[in-house]
Amino acid sequence: MESAERAKSLREVCEHTLTHTPLVFSEHDECVRGLNTCDENALCFNTVGGHSCSCKPGYVGNGTVCRALCEGQCLNGGSCVSPDTCVCQQGFTGKRCETVCARLFVFRHSALTSPAYTS
Repeated sequence: MESAERAKSLREVCEHTLTHTPLVFSEHDECVRGLNTCDENALCFNTVGGHSCSCKPGYVGNGTVCRALCEGQCLNGGSCVSPDTCVCQQGFTGKRCETVCARLFVFRHSALTSPAYTS
């Protein structure tokens, strides 16, 4: 086939493709439909062909896994359960679980010094 005929043939194929084949594109909002991989403590952002996740303020992570961020560290075995909120182990209190409960201290002290525990 000569180059002029080949060019004409290619042009006809391209024109037919452009004019007769509809471009079908269906975008789905994974965020609205709940079809995303974002953590419950993350924000979902719809993108063309997918989505992205970003941890909410007060949380850190990659968006698919977010954990609460507590200013400082929860002490004495406490756990950071939401931004700047520590849940303390029994016997401790305070914003960071830094304080021994007075009642527990008195109980432990009196139990150790009572006649039943002394020799």
